[in-house]
Amino acid sequence: MEAAAAPTRAAEAEELAPAAECRARAGLPNSFAKLRAGGEVRIAYLGGSITAQDGWRPKTLNWFQEQFRPAKLSQINAAIGGTGSDLGVFRLKHDVLDQNPDLFFVEFAVNDAGAPVQQILRCMEGIVRQTWRRDPRTDICFVYTLAGNMLQTLQAGHFPCSATAMEKVADHYGIPSIHLGLEVARLEKAGKLIFKGDKPKTDAERAAVADKILFSPDAVWPAGADSGEAKRLQAGEFNSWFDLGAHARGRLHGRLHRAGGVAEFPNVTARFVCTDTNPARWVATKPAGFKLKGRKRPKEMASLRA
Repeated sequence: MEAAAAPTRAAEAEELAPAAECRARAGLPNSFAKLRAGGEVRIAYLGGSITAQDGWRPKTLNWFQEQFRPAKLSQINAAIGGTGSDLGVFRLKHDVLDQNPDLFFVEFAVNDAGAPVQQILRCMEGIVRQTWRRDPRTDICFVYTLAGNMLQTLQAGHFPCSATAMEKVADHYGIPSIHLGLEVARLEKAGKLIFKGDKPKTDAERAAVADKILFSPDAVWPAGADSGEAKRLQAGEFNSWFDLGAHARGRLHGRLHRAGGVAEFPNVTARFVCTDTNPARWVATKPAGFKLKGRKRPKEMASLRA
């Protein structure tokens, strides 16, 4: 007897889950009970760079604080850019569970996009089972985001393959799920949003964009920091997107505080170049595993003055 062949990507695509912005399922009863009672609530975020940046994570945290002002909220930021559920399931205990979360958001739909369905199922179920084995009162919510190659699938009314696989786990365990990309897909289809485009430089270009939402393709953050002195971070300034100390949680490489050299910390390698006569330091960042050649600041890299 021959073993059944693994399902092809085309076969998987025929079974895509219908798109829905929110599926409540069993809800988040335990954490909301603590929020309404004004107790201490720890909210954990496990995901990739979309969760790491200053976006939906701090916005949802602020929403909870505004809606439940008597409650004492704290955040567990366990997001690492460029990682999927395959790493998440292994770092879950150290990065999340050991800090005893009450509410736990999991975001890996974009970074799991190229992973086999069975791998996604095993990893996401592993995250759920580890969490509830540690404390069955912890509420879990799956969060789905999008990349440009997912737009057409969402606009056709379906979840992409990765989110479809995660929905199977969510259905089985009664876990609520939220898709943050459906409104983006709707606006793009309606011509109200440009997903990728150059910033307008002339009056004619600005008129063409009008009031549309524009996503910029450059990698400089904050916008204009490469050319505008006032937009750069100054010495002693930090922010939630580029706070290296918070990102590494005390595990910074020993070279970080030296003049020059390479500093290594989780998921990032940075080269610090400075001289005794120049108090400014240009920092070029790149994912760990890549080498920066030479001492000249690459134009295409995100650069900040610190």
